[in-house]
Amino acid sequence: MKYKIFVVIIFMTFLSGCMDLKIEKADNVIAPNNEAIPVHGSWSIKDYRLILNDLNVEKNLNKWINSRIIFSEDKIQIGNEVWKRPSYKVKRVNTEKYFSNTYKVSPKSLGISKKEVEIIDIISNGKLFAQFIKVDDNDLVIFVEYIFFNVKKMKDEEKVEFIKAPLDKKISKTGVLIGMRSDSKEYKTLWISTKENKLNPILEMNFLFVPRKTGFWKVALTGEEDGIPNLIYAYPIKNEEDIIREEANEWDREKKIVFTASEYMGIEYRHNETNEMRFKIIPIDGLKERIGIKVSDVGGKKLKEDYFVGFKRLLNSLHKSIYDSLDKNLREDNFMLYRYKGHWAMKGRTYYNDSNRDYFDFQVERFPSKKIVNYDKFHISWLEVEKKVPEAIDGFTSPNRDVAIIISDKKIYIYEIEEIGLSKDPMAVIDKKEDEKVVMAEWAIYSYVDKWDKIIKEEIQKNMKKNNVEKE
Repeated sequence: MKYKIFVVIIFMTFLSGCMDLKIEKADNVIAPNNEAIPVHGSWSIKDYRLILNDLNVEKNLNKWINSRIIFSEDKIQIGNEVWKRPSYKVKRVNTEKYFSNTYKVSPKSLGISKKEVEIIDIISNGKLFAQFIKVDDNDLVIFVEYIFFNVKKMKDEEKVEFIKAPLDKKISKTGVLIGMRSDSKEYKTLWISTKENKLNPILEMNFLFVPRKTGFWKVALTGEEDGIPNLIYAYPIKNEEDIIREEANEWDREKKIVFTASEYMGIEYRHNETNEMRFKIIPIDGLKERIGIKVSDVGGKKLKEDYFVGFKRLLNSLHKSIYDSLDKNLREDNFMLYRYKGHWAMKGRTYYNDSNRDYFDFQVERFPSKKIVNYDKFHISWLEVEKKVPEAIDGFTSPNRDVAIIISDKKIYIYEIEEIGLSKDPMAVIDKKEDEKVVMAEWAIYSYVDKWDKIIKEEIQKNMKKNNVEKE
């Protein structure tokens, strides 16, 4: 039996940069009082599929299972929350690209086989709060808090009335820790936060400040004063004695941190014996052992296949003389994540068969596994970014879609997100060194923002006191 599906995306994610979507047809805006609304009636959430294995995510299941969604001409109810006078904006996108770039899943795994689908944005009070893909009138799949929920339309006699009690809305709060590295191997972290779309003072730390499941950790490299420079170390700020530091072995020459996430970090280093510039992604807790993970460790057989397909694509594109000079023995642990227009992307590396061991990098089409990067959504079109900031090279958007951070070579722009675009003017513009690269972006929203802000300020004060003591 053939059937079609709606996919609704409710933007209520919690703690943790989508590619530009091609619009095939002109947008069509449907007014709130239009009777031909794209979806209507009462719906019930019945089943689910997790895309992130996390206890905090699993705890949210009970909150949504058996919840009801009601659409009418003048209001929408999702669970106990109500939005009045919504409007709808419709656009058409490539199905495979949309699901791959937005959710890192195949649409076929959700029962969707159409090459193109309609994306319908639901806007209330000038803000985009939900989005769905229309394919049939009786089945929905909702994405909320890293969970896909199967939804069925209810029969007329099962309909329920809208809740009349006033809605207790959360105060909008957003924060992001942005880690950066310069070519001179200086590392720093910026704390950018807002409350009800008002920018708070921007704070800075001269090391990578990484939020983890076990609390905040400091990540940095030893200096000349430490005896053996250029060694990576990490420790929880609650107990500096639990420091983890790599040993002076194969990584004690050229080295830099390319990316950092809550559980992993990516290193580029020169191997002492082979002279190769290698990639290695390691668990932060396994820094001392220095054992890099393999592609298959985080993405299984499918990601491993995509990795080798990318390598073969590189080989097929080369002139025969270059092809013959390359090493065909590809290491499965020689891969890295890098930033590209609002996303973490993935690449591998191979080498020439000579003493210099110069390298070729190749792109892997599949996006990084959520086992490495928890949050990687970019909620606005890159064309929209380039209109406002033509020199933009990267960007980030918050999980609750109220803040966008746009990166250029020399500036960092902080924008409010209005509906599905950037505000007219940025809330702030920060100077940035041209050689500084983003290596980390970790978001907090709602109550987490206050918790992070308190810890960050305490850490800054602690380091200031420590520096003053050392000067004396």
